[in-house]
Amino acid sequence: MSQREHEAFVRAQIASVEELLVDIPADDVIGRPGLEHRLQELRAELETLNRVPRAEPASVDLTFRGAPVVGSHGIEAAFAAKILSAFRTTISTIAADIQGRLTAETGRLPTTDRMLITGCALGSFGFRLEEADPQVITDEPSVVSQSIRQAKAILAGCATSDEALADALGDAAPRVLNPIREFLTCLKNADATCTMALPNERFQLQNAEEIEQALERASAEVEEEPVTEQGVLRGVLPDSWRFDFRLDSGTLLSGKIDRTVEDPEALMALLGKACVANILIRKVGRVRLVRRYILRGITARA
Repeated sequence: MSQREHEAFVRAQIASVEELLVDIPADDVIGRPGLEHRLQELRAELETLNRVPRAEPASVDLTFRGAPVVGSHGIEAAFAAKILSAFRTTISTIAADIQGRLTAETGRLPTTDRMLITGCALGSFGFRLEEADPQVITDEPSVVSQSIRQAKAILAGCATSDEALADALGDAAPRVLNPIREFLTCLKNADATCTMALPNERFQLQNAEEIEQALERASAEVEEEPVTEQGVLRGVLPDSWRFDFRLDSGTLLSGKIDRTVEDPEALMALLGKACVANILIRKVGRVRLVRRYILRGITARA
């Protein structure tokens, strides 16, 4: 049960108990005390829930133009249902990947964080989507917030270049591109364009040509090759999950540290030492293959 659902449930219980107390005489020494005690418990629980500071919910505005949209008056229901479903699946897929729960290329996604449609977005016609259950305030953005930002980055990468797409994917599973393709296909088939606006940034797919190019790039096969390499760990940036590894041949490989590495800061103990590294080589590209390197594990060489 989410925070909001829990709070709504407690409020409903309070209202129910208060309604029962109205019909019970004040001199009823059998039924009334038990309900009054229950009411005190529920009010205390609600007060506790309200004391927990919650972060501002992550949100995104999706607005559309083109054939399915009638100015700022409305949007075709069938198109709206398809495009929102594709976007929601994109967020769910990326969230599952961030949490390490995306274990296969196909199959049903694990249950993940929900989003709500909380209103219509300004700018032609569109929707505001908001995180259903904002997390307790922490130093890290919520999974939904991270997922929205990565979805925006991947869409922008698809529309920009093979290099930009490879960088936006990072160490994400290639499966996250599946709903991105569905989203772009929906726009293409409906002859629609889209603007994605976050609180501090925005991205536009402005015309049919841009959407076609983005779809072609998102549809290109992502090749992956796991390798074991020997060399020296030259650099680690734990906060940004980056590494530099110089092979015995002299080649310097730079890239992302995989999310499966539990403590990237612990890798600093291996700096400057001869090591054996497990690296995933990822090749992304529609015109030419762009190589990216993902460090999955490393140990000191005996």
